[in-house]
Amino acid sequence: MNGRNFCPPKGTLIVVGEDYGTEIDAKTGKQTKADAGLYLSAKQIGERLKLRENKLLETVLKHHQKVQAGPADNQIHNGSKVDQGNAPTVAKELKAAGMEFVNSDKSPGSRVTSAQLMFDRLHATKTQDPSKPHIYFFKSCRFAIKTLPFLQRDDDQPDAVAKGPDDHAWDTLAYRLTWKRPVTVVQQGIW
Repeated sequence: MNGRNFCPPKGTLIVVGEDYGTEIDAKTGKQTKADAGLYLSAKQIGERLKLRENKLLETVLKHHQKVQAGPADNQIHNGSKVDQGNAPTVAKELKAAGMEFVNSDKSPGSRVTSAQLMFDRLHATKTQDPSKPHIYFFKSCRFAIKTLPFLQRDDDQPDAVAKGPDDHAWDTLAYRLTWKRPVTVVQQGIW
């Protein structure tokens, strides 16, 4: 930051990377179709995420030894109670590729809580309030930067973010904001 030290308040989130999993037009560098995935298997997604994580560890996070597992949508564990826990799950496939995640908080009211936490962080960042945690995004997080400002309020719960297309970056942040975690430096998230 222009040769100055950057020392954000305790608890600040700094979003350094993302993997949106969408097709990008080679000529324009833009998404070819909104809210369309790459149709990859869980194993392929895990391998893709591990490559991105390793790249971040070599560059932006080069002073960190590892990335601690962060929260993901709990649906990745679906099937874990089938066949005495031997049934395949997305979580097992991701773990086999070196990517492990913990459960997110999807309890009643968690969407309202996460929205309030985000609003508080955004306000603290805007006003540079040193007593509250901030949130910052690296420019490389272009899908989060592109989609978050256009999210709408939920019609049934005005204090929550509405579910809908291109809310994946929001879901990842919401899981992280409401996560009760052990103290660590770096986390990962997935929607």
